[in-house]
Amino acid sequence: MAIPTSKATSKVKIVYDSDEDTSEDVSTTFTICDILRMIAGLGLIWCAMSKFFAGRWLYTPFHSSAAKAFGEGPQIPSHWAGRELPLPFTLNQLSQYTGKGDEPLPILLSVKGHVFDVTKGESFYGKWGAYRKFAGTDCSNLLGYSMWDMSALGKKCSHDLTGLNGKEMERVDSWYKYFSKKYPEIGYLVEE
Repeated sequence: MAIPTSKATSKVKIVYDSDEDTSEDVSTTFTICDILRMIAGLGLIWCAMSKFFAGRWLYTPFHSSAAKAFGEGPQIPSHWAGRELPLPFTLNQLSQYTGKGDEPLPILLSVKGHVFDVTKGESFYGKWGAYRKFAGTDCSNLLGYSMWDMSALGKKCSHDLTGLNGKEMERVDSWYKYFSKKYPEIGYLVEE
């Protein structure tokens, strides 16, 4: 019985030579469609691995390392253009920058008194973000808790770090380093 073949499928030809012991001659033919499927599959695998390891769908290996090599930090957004940075903020002023108001104000948060513009992370810190509690305030005391410590959820945000032990201060310092690498620092907290 003959099996119909089309041009879009691979052809595999196995030839058995009866004069020799079990030697096989295998020939494979790939069409353009097969090659495009393989490239698309590799692209999908690359995107999935990028999302898993780098946190974004399309990781370009030399893009971020080139910026770090030339000492570029996070770029200051255009809505701060024309202002002399760093800007002083009181906690009351900072509370206006949560991304929840009617006006499209930037989203700010403070770590250890350093104010960062986290607007590009709106999906995390904006109106519907999982970390919206941190927007418009300084929650440095909560950053000292382990991420698995659920008791921190019921605690109040504060910039006061006096009650933290050494390990908790290390966590706060590591969060400060994280924010300073990822988001532009545009100001600092001042007492009211």
